[in-house]
Amino acid sequence: MTAPPQLSPRLRKDLSRLSPEVATVAAQTIQENLRPCLLVGSERVGQAPLHRGVLGRMLGLRTDVPRLALLDSKLGGTPYTTGPMGEGRWFLGQLNFAHLPTSVPGLPRQGLLAFDGVRGCSAFGLSFTSRWYPRPSEEEAVPARDVSRFGRFEAALHFRESWSLPCWEDLMALLPEDAWELSDDIDEWQRESGMCDERYHRLGGHRSFGQDSLCVFEPPTGLSKDFREYEQVFRLNFDNAADFTWGSNQVYLLVHRDDLAAQRFDRLAFAVAND
Repeated sequence: MTAPPQLSPRLRKDLSRLSPEVATVAAQTIQENLRPCLLVGSERVGQAPLHRGVLGRMLGLRTDVPRLALLDSKLGGTPYTTGPMGEGRWFLGQLNFAHLPTSVPGLPRQGLLAFDGVRGCSAFGLSFTSRWYPRPSEEEAVPARDVSRFGRFEAALHFRESWSLPCWEDLMALLPEDAWELSDDIDEWQRESGMCDERYHRLGGHRSFGQDSLCVFEPPTGLSKDFREYEQVFRLNFDNAADFTWGSNQVYLLVHRDDLAAQRFDRLAFAVAND
């Protein structure tokens, strides 16, 4: 795992203006609450989209075919499935944990997590659902026919080790009250150190700052409706490579802490926040 980022000179300078006791506690609190995560980038695979709209089809514009392997981590392309996906689903992407770095505590070491969009099922206008395969294999795969894809392009995913801080509400509860004025410095430090790079999706780590103000939260049937009882598995921003967006919103895949402890990923919650 990469070493955690050191506090920025500006943040240290502003800490020095506080009392020595408060400055020491604040610096230790920030450093001790850094949690490993993976930043997830995407790279477009083909030059042409996988599907065209009505006008594109009328004009006979070229389309591409999926190229990535069935079990690859990706956005778009051919989904891994062992049964019919069901009507009304739009394939968004999948993560193969066996291919990922093993430096983030809590994430599974194997298994494939696929996630799909379902239009018109929430106030946001889009709901989400997931499919969990503990031991995926090409021998057990079923051809996914007439796949609807959320993004127009296929994109390969790559992963970079990074760190995260608790969302602002949680961090403020940990810091001494006199240190709350450091909020702008902490935000700037996260951006400068690459922890808050909005070009990337994110796997693991603390709940993202956007979860302070969720506009949609969809818990699994029978589980708690309090989003604070869940840990963040995956944060999805817009994606230029796969060519999909939901404006300034971010979509979160969450797992209940009890399920995380049991390494159970077959019933995830979904949330949406306008960051």
